[in-house]
Amino acid sequence: MYKLQNDNTNDGDILSHAMEFAGIPLSDDESLPDLMAHPIQQSALDLPHLKKIVLKLHRGHLLRELIDAFKQIDPTKDIVSVQMVMPDGRLEAAEDSGGVTRDALSEFWTAFYDQCTLGTKFKVPYLRHDFAEKEWQSVAKIIIFGWESCKYFPIQLSLPFIQLCIYEKYSANILDNFFDVIPQEEAITLRKALSDFTSVEQDDLMDALELHDCKTLPTSNNISKLLNEIAHKEIIQAPMFIADCLQPILKKLNITEDHLTQLYTDLIPTSKLVNKMFKFPEVMCAEEQTVAQHLRRFIRELNSDSLRKFVRFCTGSDLMVSKEIQVVFVNVSGLARRPIAHTCSCLLELSKSYESFPQFRSEFMGVLDSNVWVMDII
Repeated sequence: MYKLQNDNTNDGDILSHAMEFAGIPLSDDESLPDLMAHPIQQSALDLPHLKKIVLKLHRGHLLRELIDAFKQIDPTKDIVSVQMVMPDGRLEAAEDSGGVTRDALSEFWTAFYDQCTLGTKFKVPYLRHDFAEKEWQSVAKIIIFGWESCKYFPIQLSLPFIQLCIYEKYSANILDNFFDVIPQEEAITLRKALSDFTSVEQDDLMDALELHDCKTLPTSNNISKLLNEIAHKEIIQAPMFIADCLQPILKKLNITEDHLTQLYTDLIPTSKLVNKMFKFPEVMCAEEQTVAQHLRRFIRELNSDSLRKFVRFCTGSDLMVSKEIQVVFVNVSGLARRPIAHTCSCLLELSKSYESFPQFRSEFMGVLDSNVWVMDII
């Protein structure tokens, strides 16, 4: 469900926009008659019709709702904001100044990876009978919207596949990427066959190759060629219809190949990067310093999945799209004590009354593991 609102623009704004489109400078003391000396192209006055679009999305249903909504949205022109609807039908109180959009994108891509892709560390979209050209084009628009609105990019999608969709070619090592798409045990077997063919268990190797419909008997001489052909089939050939749907839209992305490759490293939450995001008060009492140490230690102990949860809890996004997390301390104890995050401003409220690190860790993990984070703070 979504609502369209037209953007109301007064005459003065229209003139200003027209001059900007036409490239006409105007000083503070320049009057309207002076402008008549400048020829204005008619095309400069044909301003795009901007729309303000408010998307009302239901948690647990974002995959279909966003795809359906973006069939009618141009992410390069329309102004899109998000409101989340709780299970009881009430709107979450949070206003979308960035955090709600980041949260919606995170939930959408989590659902997309689960329901529309194959793979482990990296994912490759697969054909679905209920996804035609318009649905895949909507996915491409959502990628552009995420990038333009908050620099969110779905970095779990296979890099060679994404390069193909944007640049009509790929430069990333497709075999290395393939090993990160298939299950780890299968990858270990195939890597071993590649490095020392005689040492690999032949039954395991044949089982792994049969999973990808290999029709050639592997030998030490042809195993490298076979694996590269299989990788190309699984990552490039199999989703080619999807790539053809995405490419006309994704080619509009203003991202260089080098920048795209760097995103696949820069956007991944790590304990080192997350700890660098924290901005603590310049002056802290002894209790606050202790809790700050608990927080840093807590981050160092988190695995990759829990780190993504933590970053999403604080910023709305499960990727490193925000520059900092402001930490403030409050006097709260007892049953009311719990971490509170303001995702739009990336602010984390912590009690300074924790007695030990295990107590801090237990309460914070309880919040992260609940996966129930209602945005009720404006």
